[in-house]
Amino acid sequence: MKRAFALAVLLAGPAAAGDLKSCAQVSGEQPFGDCVRKLDARDLAAMRALGAKIKQQGEGAAFAKVYDAADRAWLAYRDRECEAKTFESRTGSGFGSIFAACLVEMNERRQIYWVSFLFKLEFFKSQFSIIFLLKRH
Repeated sequence: MKRAFALAVLLAGPAAAGDLKSCAQVSGEQPFGDCVRKLDARDLAAMRALGAKIKQQGEGAAFAKVYDAADRAWLAYRDRECEAKTFESRTGSGFGSIFAACLVEMNERRQIYWVSFLFKLEFFKSQFSIIFLLKRH
């Protein structure tokens, strides 16, 4: 079940390169921006769902508190990173769309990181359980 959830998030949650390409097929600045902002909203929702799953796997309220703080810090980092990457275009008419596309790309990277974290966590927990069972017998 855990693996199926993580795989579903990995395959369906992050904005794939094809999603941004499909937005690029839309004519006009406003429709493109709307398309990219929808991808960002979808990714943020997927990241919240993934975060809830990660917090379930953690060690109680203390872990959830640390995870939430890390998530807030990452979102601030993401925004500053995209501001830096898009700085030269900030006065242009396409700035909002370019900035939103950066957010989508950063969201995708974050989701991939946390999905791999869940796989590693599950692997180490299963290895520890096997070792514990072997020591008991």
